[in-house]
Amino acid sequence: MWIRHDIRQEEQEEGIVWLAREVYLQTVQSQAEIEADAPRIFLRESGIQKKLTDAVQGWMDRRAQERGYDNIASACSYIQSTDAVFQAEAEVCVAWRDRVWRYCYNVLDAVMAGQRSIPTVAELLAELDAELPLVWPEAA
Repeated sequence: MWIRHDIRQEEQEEGIVWLAREVYLQTVQSQAEIEADAPRIFLRESGIQKKLTDAVQGWMDRRAQERGYDNIASACSYIQSTDAVFQAEAEVCVAWRDRVWRYCYNVLDAVMAGQRSIPTVAELLAELDAELPLVWPEAA
C-alpha cells in the first residue's frame, strides 16, 4: 500500500504543480484494519510523528539552553539540588516539560479522532509558544 504525504502545491515555470512524498507500506493487515488505523499508520510510516517529536524536543532543549543548561533533561535533573535557585528552576522545567508533552499527546489524540489536521512543525511550535511559554522563577 502506498501512503502519500507532504502533499502541497508549488508554483513552477510551467504553472502550479502538485508535489507529494510517498512511502510504501508492506503489511499483513486487512484493508479494513488499515482503514481503521490509517491516521496512526500514516503518522508512523511517513515519519511525521518522529519529525514533530524531534522538533518539540529541540524546542524544549533550546528554551533550557537560554538559561545556560545543556538541554531540558539537564535542567530537570536539578530537581533535588541543594541549591535553592537550581531546584526552583528544575521544578519549573519538570512541570513545563510535563505540560508540553501532555499538550502534544492531546494534539495526537485530536488528530487520531479526526478533530484536527496534522500540524506542521511550524504550526505546532507556534501553538506551544503561545499556549505554554517557559516562565522561569524570579531570581532569589
